[in-house]
Amino acid sequence: MQPNEAKIAVFDDATIDEVAEIFESELPMDFCSVMGPGFLRRYFLPYFLDADPHIGYVAIDQGRVVGFVLGAKATGYYVSFTKKHPVILAKYSLAACIRDIRNLGYFLGVGRVMFGTDAFKPFSHDLELLYISVAEDCQGRGIGLGLVRELLREAQRLGFARCVVKTLTATENTNRFYRKCGFEPLHRHQGRIWYAHPTEPVKVGTNI
Repeated sequence: MQPNEAKIAVFDDATIDEVAEIFESELPMDFCSVMGPGFLRRYFLPYFLDADPHIGYVAIDQGRVVGFVLGAKATGYYVSFTKKHPVILAKYSLAACIRDIRNLGYFLGVGRVMFGTDAFKPFSHDLELLYISVAEDCQGRGIGLGLVRELLREAQRLGFARCVVKTLTATENTNRFYRKCGFEPLHRHQGRIWYAHPTEPVKVGTNI
């Protein structure tokens, strides 16, 4: 392994806390972060590990988790989570709104994006890249690219035809990252862009 490379390993129970720490620090405005650390650690990440199928990897550098990627069947993960944990979702959503009433508008916006009449509907053979993040002090070393490559390889092995991901139109660095990984814009809806990538491994290129 080269000095600037990180080891890629399968995400499991042992790394939930470290993944949650990166998640909260690097994705502070995500739905899970708004819901609070307890929701992420106790429910969202453990449920992800129980999802079938799911794909999760972590990047480890000098014994420390410095990045992660999570992917699951595009038409199943969020829906099945909502059906299994409606009370938990209600409880943590209410708590988030009590902490800050502005979160109510955030949750309404998430619902419009996900369930609006013109929202993009993935196919059953699509894998959705749910989340990817790298610790701030380790960015720019190609760790994100390595995580995406492993995700796409495993998606191909599991028989997924393509990988899809959605981003905010305003986050240009994020959109540039996916384009460099070989993702192509697929659909725009209410300030978000859906990208798609066939599941052959991406070629090594510019460090991301």
